[in-house]
Amino acid sequence: MMKKSIRIILTIVICLFSVSCGVIGDSSNDSEPDPHKNSVESYHYEQEQTEKILEKLIECFDNKDKEGIKALFSPQTAKDNSLDSQIDKVFEIYDGKSLSYEIKSGGIAGSAKKDGVYTFLEYDGELKSIKTDTNKSFSIWISRCVVNDDEPNKVGLTRITLCRENGVKLAPIGDVSQNETFYNYDDTDLS
Repeated sequence: MMKKSIRIILTIVICLFSVSCGVIGDSSNDSEPDPHKNSVESYHYEQEQTEKILEKLIECFDNKDKEGIKALFSPQTAKDNSLDSQIDKVFEIYDGKSLSYEIKSGGIAGSAKKDGVYTFLEYDGELKSIKTDTNKSFSIWISRCVVNDDEPNKVGLTRITLCRENGVKLAPIGDVSQNETFYNYDDTDLS
């Protein structure tokens, strides 16, 4: 009788341990976290997604892949902007292929909450210290909307900005403010 009680207790302990460690039961660890919730898991997941987008972006820049860049944008940004001409302008400036670069995933660039839940959430990121085989140096900044409950068609990239390595803006792709000034690679004001 004592052995049977010990087995039952041991079985219960093993089951409880397995469930609490995620061995069985909750399979939500395999899915992406809800970006509406303010959690460490969600924050790290979105940073990883930003890094993946930056990796894809440098590949698109190096290969002059206009369609690949356009596919990263939110439907609304693609509709509201002349992405083709903006990308063509960026490709005129960004010549060559990258030899080296650093990824800086950034973090939360803007947010709004209601009842403790994000209703709007935007992340930024940067490809910095880009050195090309044509002996030029750049950085590329991105803004990406992760949550927009009021306008879900704005989820995705909203902006890419090609800059000189020192941060001086050269050309945008996507949403642009009317008061922004852009320069050519050699410091001439283009506005």
